[in-house]
Amino acid sequence: MNNAISSTSKQKITRSEFMDIAYDHTLSDDEKLSKFKQIDLSGMDLSYLDLSGINLSNLDLSGVNFKNAVLDKANLTYSIISDAILIDTKMNDANLERTDFRYSNLSGAIMKDANLTGTYFLDANLQDAFCFGAIIHKTDFRGANLKGVDLDFSSLPLWCGGQFKTDEDLIKQISAHLLRIMELSEIDNDDNSLQSKLREYSEGWRRQCEFNIR
Repeated sequence: MNNAISSTSKQKITRSEFMDIAYDHTLSDDEKLSKFKQIDLSGMDLSYLDLSGINLSNLDLSGVNFKNAVLDKANLTYSIISDAILIDTKMNDANLERTDFRYSNLSGAIMKDANLTGTYFLDANLQDAFCFGAIIHKTDFRGANLKGVDLDFSSLPLWCGGQFKTDEDLIKQISAHLLRIMELSEIDNDDNSLQSKLREYSEGWRRQCEFNIR
């Protein structure tokens, strides 16, 4: 689990006051983070803000509304962002290592090339999220909804935390890769029925023409 500082007994601020700190060019990133750590940010409405490159690491951001916000190249490592709204949030190249997104809505979120090492997505909604090229290592997807998610050029973790629900297109894509590995490894069952069934089932996934199943 992460070590985000609890918001208990901290002072609340308004959205405008948050923006004053975030956009203060006289403050260094470390000085901004120091101020944020003294404030209760949980439950804030930060929707539609451009927070590119911001450092919000090791903070309690539970319940925050980040809908349509831009967090490209942001540092959210070890922060708690549970029960939060991140619908259509942009987090390209963001560092989300060990970030806790459990129970959050990340539907349509864009996390291209993001670092998802050890990230918690327990029971989170990632439907239609774009995770092209994301670093997925020890990422916990247990109970998460990955229907329609794009994981191209990413990697699925082969551990219990990699269990999730998704749509048939991704299952067909995984089946196609499994079939290719079986063929390259020259693994055959008695009558090749398994390979035949996998080949038949894998037909029709969205990038099949590029994959060129033989």
